[in-house]
Amino acid sequence: MQQNMEQKPHPDWSRELWMAIRKQLRDDELWTPLLDECHGKDRTRSIHLGVFVEPFLTYILQKRKTVESRFSVNRIAPYGTVCNGDLLVLKEVSGPVCGICTVHRVWHYQLTGNSIDDIRRTFAKRICADDPEFWESKSRANYVTLMMISTVRELRPIRIAKKDRRGWVNLFTDNSGSHADE
Repeated sequence: MQQNMEQKPHPDWSRELWMAIRKQLRDDELWTPLLDECHGKDRTRSIHLGVFVEPFLTYILQKRKTVESRFSVNRIAPYGTVCNGDLLVLKEVSGPVCGICTVHRVWHYQLTGNSIDDIRRTFAKRICADDPEFWESKSRANYVTLMMISTVRELRPIRIAKKDRRGWVNLFTDNSGSHADE
């Protein structure tokens, strides 16, 4: 259960992004209440920014890609920070924010032995990753977060001044930078 904690946005650009998303979706009967649940002292879900390379971003916007995967050597976000029901803002590498979706279901795995092969067999089609080179590039990973995504909504492009190289940011966290409910 999430605790009531004061939320502090990461860098300056996160507030501008939040306001731009709220403005674009202010009349949307589905998204307005979802966004309301991500902000304020009584929040019940988190909102994350994911940075995506092509063609995976397009696959998500076309609703062909239904599972997002994040592999890492170290235990970093989104591992352990994204939860069922959270929202995910979609940003293109070196480009604008262009979409938003819900995280319907999450699996966090610490990879051992043949577990990456099991994940490949189970999720490759939904990840849109049939290319052996994709899986070879993930062979050194120790952790993976898999997220079933739904309710994909394209946004008019929103430019933000994000300069760091993080591929995943929780837009509202506590002072330590960890998920505010953990």
